[in-house]
Amino acid sequence: MNILRLTAFPSNDEIKKNPETVINHNLIMTHIIPLSKELIKKGHKVSAYCSGAFRMPSFEVIEGIKIFRTRLFQKPYFLPYGLSLIFDMKKIEKKIGEIDIIHSHNHSYAYAFALFPFMPKKPLVVTIHGSFKFDFIESFILKRLAKKAFFIVINEPSRKIMKSFGVNDERIFFIPTGVDTSQFRPLKKEKKIIFSGRFVWWKNIETIIRAFSLIEKDFPDYKLVLAGSGEEESKLRAMTKKLGLEKKIEFTGPVPYDEVNKLFGSAQLSIAPHIYDSFGKTILESLSCETPVIATNHDIPADISDCGIFYDYKKAKDSKLLAEKISILLSDKFLQEKLGKKGRKIIQKNYSWEKASERNLNVYRQAKQDFDRQ
Repeated sequence: MNILRLTAFPSNDEIKKNPETVINHNLIMTHIIPLSKELIKKGHKVSAYCSGAFRMPSFEVIEGIKIFRTRLFQKPYFLPYGLSLIFDMKKIEKKIGEIDIIHSHNHSYAYAFALFPFMPKKPLVVTIHGSFKFDFIESFILKRLAKKAFFIVINEPSRKIMKSFGVNDERIFFIPTGVDTSQFRPLKKEKKIIFSGRFVWWKNIETIIRAFSLIEKDFPDYKLVLAGSGEEESKLRAMTKKLGLEKKIEFTGPVPYDEVNKLFGSAQLSIAPHIYDSFGKTILESLSCETPVIATNHDIPADISDCGIFYDYKKAKDSKLLAEKISILLSDKFLQEKLGKKGRKIIQKNYSWEKASERNLNVYRQAKQDFDRQ
């Protein structure tokens, strides 16, 4: 099958030289590239159509994925980007052969297909990568797209949102994100508690620091490691200093994706008390490393819910509650090992990239059969 992805995509130089790429292009690095590599391994062709040709190469190959870039801008509502595909499709197919499936990894990249009848006539799959809030115009466009595309959702709230836009059940497929279990594997545990992700308000890192301040005297050998960067960093550093925890809390800055395993694999536990966020990739990566997780239950699938300590996301700001959860887990080595081993088994069974690629291929086949019948 010949698959064309609609997505953003950093250049090869950015990926190799700039660790911020992992933060700014998290979806590409942790989802699109590994999924595409698995499909290529199975004998399929994968390409990507992106914007950004003014500052990046108009064509290059990254990890076996052929990257085509347009010079047209994305705004408003990614419509110029979408329209540019009309002019570039023949050039793309001349280079790589006839496209079987167009797979948009951002609903916005597919908006042109909802509004313009002269878009390329191809089966269209759209992945909704989270529980987003749509404005009036986006809602109108998605309702028009409801009968033209097949949708992949990564959580149940996203399924409900798509159904509210008139998408039929047979066009919605729940496919959770994947994890490279050979990369994310157990390492020798150290006395560390890890948070990894962007430093933004909904990740609720302030509550992590407050909770740690409540238990750090009971666990004097432990360090809290905050891996990442973002708009909240200066405030979080100031808070750490005010609490006198500079020696107990480590800010690592952005971590290259191929080194993230060292963080999760060597930690005793990871924390993700998100206020508003999609089911976290970091939770899966942590569990794959046999590192138990303490997190809010926002968007947590049923098969993950007993592989860690999950509590009501409406209480996400309760630092005392989080401190209690941390104390329980750090005090119980047996529970740590039990949750860690159970978590890795679930990841290997349900969240490998091989499993995710097969599920995606199933959607492609159904989308193509539906398209061919029309």
